[in-house]
Amino acid sequence: MKKNVLKVFVSALMVITAIVNTGCSNEASLASDVQQEQASTEGTELSFDFDLAGYGKEQSVATRGIAGEAKGRVIASSVSSLGDGLEAYTEVVEDAKPQTRVTYTAAPAQNYTILAYKDGQKKGEWVGSYDGSKFTPKAGTSSVQVLQPGTYTFFVFSDHLTFKDGKIVFGLQNGSINALFNNQQVTILAQKKQKVDFHLVSPYARVRMKINGFSSQAFEGSINGALKYNAAAANDAGAVKATCTIDPAAGTAVYANVTQAGQLKYQRFENNIQGAQENGVVKTSYIITPEDAGVYFLARTRLNKLSFQFAPEASGTIYKKPVSGKVLPLNLSDVELAIGTSYTISQTIYYSADYLFSDGTVGTLVPNLKAGRTPVALVVDKSRKVAMALKDVNGTKAWSTNWNLGSETAYDQTPSGLQSAIDKYDGYKETWDPYYTRKAAGHLMVSKRIKAGWPEFQAFTAVASFDPVPNKKWHVPGAGEWSLALKKFGIADPTSGFGVTQDHLSWGGDLGYRLQEILFYQADGSPLNNWYWCANELSNDNRHKAFTVTANSSYAHFGAAAKNQQTLVRPFINY
Repeated sequence: MKKNVLKVFVSALMVITAIVNTGCSNEASLASDVQQEQASTEGTELSFDFDLAGYGKEQSVATRGIAGEAKGRVIASSVSSLGDGLEAYTEVVEDAKPQTRVTYTAAPAQNYTILAYKDGQKKGEWVGSYDGSKFTPKAGTSSVQVLQPGTYTFFVFSDHLTFKDGKIVFGLQNGSINALFNNQQVTILAQKKQKVDFHLVSPYARVRMKINGFSSQAFEGSINGALKYNAAAANDAGAVKATCTIDPAAGTAVYANVTQAGQLKYQRFENNIQGAQENGVVKTSYIITPEDAGVYFLARTRLNKLSFQFAPEASGTIYKKPVSGKVLPLNLSDVELAIGTSYTISQTIYYSADYLFSDGTVGTLVPNLKAGRTPVALVVDKSRKVAMALKDVNGTKAWSTNWNLGSETAYDQTPSGLQSAIDKYDGYKETWDPYYTRKAAGHLMVSKRIKAGWPEFQAFTAVASFDPVPNKKWHVPGAGEWSLALKKFGIADPTSGFGVTQDHLSWGGDLGYRLQEILFYQADGSPLNNWYWCANELSNDNRHKAFTVTANSSYAHFGAAAKNQQTLVRPFINY
């Protein structure tokens, strides 16, 4: 497809130049560059200098996937299921560009070709090398050293582009951080000497990959991959482009689609970089292709024509799941790559689990985050519709400040007593049913009162004011609800070793305690890491104790404590 005056390609480069140019044109800077001398009949002798816009410095921006982890401007997002219990939230970040010439750097030392056109005719050609400060034409290659006064269109490009049969050509396989180009109009004045400054940019779009995970060790082992593409029809406008052919004389650019499937493999990833921390705890980690290890596509390629595939030889894992050969689709049809622009495809990998959201919706995180919903609880048992809040209530609470206040039913501090309490699944009733409350002897009470409305029951009144879901009541979990949660997190038999003393039960499964870290951190919650009240009372020690649950990074178990002690409360809900 042809576009007059290279509107698709060259004019975009002109825009980039305009953004960073602060007004110092070749003509305006002439007085400081050369002496003003009358041109001889041979014309104006030219010298050249180069600087580089590059891809500029990146700036932080919050993203929906992991706040603060992306850099630049988020321009598109999508969701996808990866199978194997994983989901992906994909965001495309357009990395920030330099805004002034002050941010330009010296162009890399390499070979360049310079062409000068006027009225559709080539008037000058220079082939030479730039050493970082000076351009030196190669002997015998520059047919014209001077130009007559007038306005010319200059084309300059590195050796990654070729000039053959009057056309400038570059292809998909030639992309590089050092592949550079620009075209600009320059007025040659009637004087003996003039310096022409070229502001170079990449004729490609750079694409990097960043894969985010939750916990300090979301990724383990060696990880690498490639962006893959399929063969395309000639008339597929958004297909991956194989070549671009520029005709400087006619002012046209022609793009051709790829005719065979292929891939651009990343040189390397920087693996398992620590991300956000909270109180010294690492909550996220990620892998990323460094700035010098991106891959390069031609403009007008749409990202939905690409997919990221982990290398078959990759030995690494995400959440202990092998990545070898796994495909991360890019459902991003509205993103068309532009020249001179750097993009980071930021994919956040979520461990699939059901959550309760603030509007009452229940489902996995990725599609609901995309819809703008806020998770408030992790589902610990879908069949019983039981969910655990993502965070504790504020501060520590007593089960009851008066240990003579309690429940109508109490249980022995034995394995069978614990099992009896578990079988009831009665945390909601212990919190909200007045017939589950026992008053102290001599305590004045006209009628039964719910614990959630009785200030002396601090743990219960704390959950009564916990209200992230409208018209829903939260409760202190009973032993049954706690048992469901511990089983979900890898404790096969939460009653094991319970008694006056308790065995420490290690977290099971491939991930161990890391499963909790992932499930809570990915929803902006906090894993269990202390001891917590249970809604059920114990019968021994004059009924002055209640069940507790201890859970930390090493182990978990049921326990018991005096009801007037202070500790944490994690609300549960029957949704």
